[in-house]
Amino acid sequence: MNTNETIIKEAINRMRQLGFYKEAINDFIESGAVKNSVRTKIIGIGTQPIITAFVYDLSKEQQKCIADFEKKYDSFVYHVIETHFEFGIVNDLLYVSNNTDQWEMEREDISSNTPCVYSVNNTYPDYSEFGSIIVQPKSVGLIRVS
Repeated sequence: MNTNETIIKEAINRMRQLGFYKEAINDFIESGAVKNSVRTKIIGIGTQPIITAFVYDLSKEQQKCIADFEKKYDSFVYHVIETHFEFGIVNDLLYVSNNTDQWEMEREDISSNTPCVYSVNNTYPDYSEFGSIIVQPKSVGLIRVS
């Protein structure tokens, strides 16, 4: 069993490795608040759309989802990526497991911007699952690329 301090330190290192906005990391260090990155399309007059991400506080539903996940899987969620698909909304939970034997492999995945996540399918909860996604830092948040 790891101490909270060890897991939080690992979460901060993963945030840095993924290219999180420095202010988001500092906010996490100071307050411990988990945030939510939401993919956003900005359309200007006469320009191509720009895909970016903004960071928001978690909704009550996301907070409950995280609490349930952490209890069930003995893991610590440090960020959520919310993506809107044709079929509905998916919240990808970026987490640190309590299994330190997996950390080195997980760090290698993160170095390729392919973290292991738990994807919560809000529309079809039975299709929620563990897996890897491709992420990219955008503006102050992260977006799911694939």
